[in-house]
Amino acid sequence: MSKKYSDELWAEAKKKCRLNQETIRMAKEMELNPKSLIKNIPNEKQKWKSPVKEWIEDMYEKRKEKSLRKSAGKKPVIESLSEEVNFSLSEIVVSEALLNTRPKEAKIQKVKDYYKDYGKFEKPFVVNKKNLHLMETYGQYIAAKELGLEEVPVRFKL
Repeated sequence: MSKKYSDELWAEAKKKCRLNQETIRMAKEMELNPKSLIKNIPNEKQKWKSPVKEWIEDMYEKRKEKSLRKSAGKKPVIESLSEEVNFSLSEIVVSEALLNTRPKEAKIQKVKDYYKDYGKFEKPFVVNKKNLHLMETYGQYIAAKELGLEEVPVRFKL
């Protein structure tokens, strides 16, 4: 639950800590207390202490990075099995058995040419819903990687 601090407190913190509007926005987003910002102004003897503006910006960046790392570890939510959905190519797992083989270059080129001509693949990628392993269309997977695609059409199976 976020606390609301008065505009006067934020104005005082902005003035005393020499903050700009963007830094104030960051502090509010992190639910910092404007009084604590004022208390953390370094004095002449505290040479090791960063100015409040830098302290807020560093803390904001660290929290953003931590949030990104946490969200990267989460598996995507898959709602439907039968319908085709766009799905991140980087989330699809390819088994060692498939990685040790490679379809003929002519087949991969044919798939790439089809995609370039029509803007889509002939059929969606088939992926296991539980572990996100590619079950079919390995040639399309390689073609999509070579084309630099980020999302591909996927149909999930159990």
